[in-house]
Amino acid sequence: MVAFLSDDSIAVAAQPGASGASFTLSIAKFEWRDGTRRVGAETELPLDAPTVGELFTAAHGGLLLTKTRPTRFVSGDLKSAIKLPINIPIAPMQQANAVAEYKGKSWTLYKLLPKFQAIRDGSGEILTLSDEFVVFRTDRELRIETLAGELRGHFSIAPQSKCLTSAKILSAGRLFLCTCGEFRVVDFSGRQLAKIPAPDGWGPAYRTSLDGSRLLFDHYTRRISAAQRLSDAIERVITLGYGPIVTEQGEDIRVVDTLKGKVCFDLDSPNHLLGENTSQHADISPSGRFAAVVTTTASGSTLSIYGIPATCAIEGVVQAAIIR
Repeated sequence: MVAFLSDDSIAVAAQPGASGASFTLSIAKFEWRDGTRRVGAETELPLDAPTVGELFTAAHGGLLLTKTRPTRFVSGDLKSAIKLPINIPIAPMQQANAVAEYKGKSWTLYKLLPKFQAIRDGSGEILTLSDEFVVFRTDRELRIETLAGELRGHFSIAPQSKCLTSAKILSAGRLFLCTCGEFRVVDFSGRQLAKIPAPDGWGPAYRTSLDGSRLLFDHYTRRISAAQRLSDAIERVITLGYGPIVTEQGEDIRVVDTLKGKVCFDLDSPNHLLGENTSQHADISPSGRFAAVVTTTASGSTLSIYGIPATCAIEGVVQAAIIR
């Protein structure tokens, strides 16, 4: 797991380890000064179970650790870690001081600092939030409200029985929307502003720069031959639709300009994963100028920082060089 705290500071969380009957998660903060990398702080957190989570920047300098038991908010200096009474957390856009808890058909908004406290409740499926807005869906409608509950936009979407929908707030008035396999940037009325060339494969990991002008995907891929696809299709017919178990074979990390829909960076690993398929492996810096990637093998983990070009490609993809 990896998350930028700033363009010069990044946190990396190692896979949980077991010691006797206990489980721990190690977090290290790396900083760059005058071209030199150093470890700024380290900590270990006890876990209730060996779950692999996700790491997000939150509350303007802290870290939100989700999909672990328990959910935690960790200070930027790693000196304090607060357990949050949230079972299914929804992380906000980068650096925001809000977090949500999804409860099936309802949700609750909370403020992290200066004191963890509830803001309000709502009904429906919550998709994304920021310090200003919360986005959620009913069966056939997507709604954008302020944290206080004032309506700022709404539009129709496909019913939940037809296809999945995910969203990410980019800025005031702009959303990244993935629904029925289409990737788009839309305004708060649903009007399309740009098409987004997402990588193939699957994965819900979307990270944005602080201003929402750049969006990072981390997708798992499975690229097979036409003969293998035919064999899989025949097996599905023979087994009445069950067919072979589909497993990921590779991973593709891509950064896209959300204003023009152009590819800025593409790191494609078609033949092997960068780490466990339950873990998050990449993040984008607040400025959108850098991408961090953690690669894990049997011999250990490697943190690479890539420079992202200021101008994104008109056609095709761009892979930047490792700079740190």
